[in-house]
Amino acid sequence: MKLGLFFIVTLLLLSSRLLAAELPKSAAGAPVDLEADQLDFDQATGRYHALGNVHLTQGPLQVRSDQLWWNQQTGEIDASGQVHLTGPEEELNGQRISYDLRQGTGFIEEGEALWPAKSLRISGRRLERLGTQRFRLYDGRITLCDGERPAWSVGSRQADVTIGRYLIAKHALLYIKDVPFFYSPYLKIPIKNERESGFLMPSLGFSGRKGSKLSTAWYQVLGRNMDATFYLDHMSKIGTGIGLEYRYIFSHNQQGKFNAYTVLARDGSNPLLLDWTHFGQINDDLRMVVDAEFVNDRSYFSDYGEVAGVYNQQQVISSLFVNQVWDKASLTGQFKSIKDLEAADSDPWQAAPQVDFSVAPLRLWKTPLYFGLQSAYTRFARDDGVTGTRLTVRPGIGVHTYLTKGLEFNFEYGYRQNHYVQLDNGLTSSSGYADMQARVSSRLSRVYGNGSRSWLHSIEPEFNYIYNEANTGVALPDFDRYDQVNQQHSVGYALVNRIIGKWSNDEGGDIQREVLWLKLSQDYALQQGGVEGNPFSELRTQLTLRPLQNGSLSADAYYDIEQNRWPDLSFDGNLTDEHGNSLNVTYHKRRPSTGLEQVDNVNIGVNLALLKPLYLGYEQRYDLLQSSQLEQVVTLDLRQQCWGIKATLRDRNVERSIMFELTLSGIGQIGQFGRSFLSN
Repeated sequence: MKLGLFFIVTLLLLSSRLLAAELPKSAAGAPVDLEADQLDFDQATGRYHALGNVHLTQGPLQVRSDQLWWNQQTGEIDASGQVHLTGPEEELNGQRISYDLRQGTGFIEEGEALWPAKSLRISGRRLERLGTQRFRLYDGRITLCDGERPAWSVGSRQADVTIGRYLIAKHALLYIKDVPFFYSPYLKIPIKNERESGFLMPSLGFSGRKGSKLSTAWYQVLGRNMDATFYLDHMSKIGTGIGLEYRYIFSHNQQGKFNAYTVLARDGSNPLLLDWTHFGQINDDLRMVVDAEFVNDRSYFSDYGEVAGVYNQQQVISSLFVNQVWDKASLTGQFKSIKDLEAADSDPWQAAPQVDFSVAPLRLWKTPLYFGLQSAYTRFARDDGVTGTRLTVRPGIGVHTYLTKGLEFNFEYGYRQNHYVQLDNGLTSSSGYADMQARVSSRLSRVYGNGSRSWLHSIEPEFNYIYNEANTGVALPDFDRYDQVNQQHSVGYALVNRIIGKWSNDEGGDIQREVLWLKLSQDYALQQGGVEGNPFSELRTQLTLRPLQNGSLSADAYYDIEQNRWPDLSFDGNLTDEHGNSLNVTYHKRRPSTGLEQVDNVNIGVNLALLKPLYLGYEQRYDLLQSSQLEQVVTLDLRQQCWGIKATLRDRNVERSIMFELTLSGIGQIGQFGRSFLSN
């Protein structure tokens, strides 16, 4: 067998033709094919020597080089001169590759390894393959960005790479193009789909209020269903911030997140934030919801909040909600605390506990009559002010029937009894009042068009009657809206118009969308004098328009007919496209005669993608009542295939800031750079 193979090789070499030798299967189990311009076999060492246009194949693995030595017994190859090794997922290139076909280990000198599907490239002086997924790099670079001259890379004297898991680099230097940008003595970067514990990229920023800021974070995997992130922030002008974010998912859809953050300030103030949100089904009929927040400093959000809705937060509301549901009844327990951050008296109100028991309307035999029950026990507490306990019971009876075909009738009568005990003044008091309401409604509809496009137009008129007795109790507390109740005796109407469109799309399916929803409603007071002497309430108009798939307009307006003015008016419109352009405008005007605070604000947000890959953004919040700007934000966002940089200019009340964010694919945001300064 060996003599025959040697004879064939000699014959092919003499004829100067391409040599192809199919060798026996290796220990790995796959056959090895070897082709070259010249092939020799060394009987003493048991190695084949291939020279010129060498091509070795073992299953999905292929090796091309100028020269190659192959040991048939051990499965080791040593290739040199423009070596290219291709596997099922990777490509290895270098001046020399030593590789064990059986173990899948070896090294590359002056070369690189590529994983096209992951956009991962490793190159350097020496690259050792420690296993099918493990590499060790010496004096080289790693990048997750495509291209011969990648937008970013990480250089390291020594780095361990586990494909699909993480990179650990010593004396790491981040390059933007070929310019050194950031140094770290130790760096751990996830390059995998699964989660892995380790340090996150640090960030550096500058602020006129906080000074220079260096932030680091450690991400810890606690199991398949939970993880945590620990934060450490150094602020040169304030102190040190310490934070924790814990996330979990348990059985029965129980999931939540807990946040804690405190600042060890030099002035001893030590502001603290605790925030816990949780939702879960304890069993099929019992669920628990928690939304708890606590701050010990009333200026916490204004000092550390970054976006609207957080830095101008006016209240801290915490609640624990537990609900047990049966077939026709439910039991709810709730603990609630409200702390006003702007009021001079910021002592929190607490409803601890509040227990509600209700019975859904039960049909009485086969009659159109229904019986329902609502009851509640609430203890109102606070450090300073009126406190006490209230027990409420409200039974009710109702009717649901059709007067004629298409004419629906609903009626309900109830009596609410409040009993107060343990008031601050030592008194026990009771009060009760009746409430009654009736509604007659109908619906008329017609379809226009047919085939590929049709429209359904419906008109839904409604008439209602409401009567609430005044609460005549003396010296009653004022915990909420159920305590001191004014008489209400009114009739009203509502008219709803709907237009629903249905048409075929390009894929042959159907699209159905409510294009227009318009509701007009108004009440007429039957009690003497009505509201402020006018029996007619304000005319309310509610509108929702969706003429486009990516655009909508909604409005909610109250019109005072007698005074010819709009005391409350709000609009919200947005328009987007598939290219990243968008426009959003919201407006709210509230000018009540008495009572509520006056508001006249307009918010505008614009995002433009006309200069791709440069995206422009603009946000404006303006107070028309005070003729003052609340906030203005301008963003420039340059997005490349594997990196991006974003500049944000923010002008907010007494502070202006400009910040830069750099984001790298596979790493994420690596830091913020900029400064903030006080405005005039």
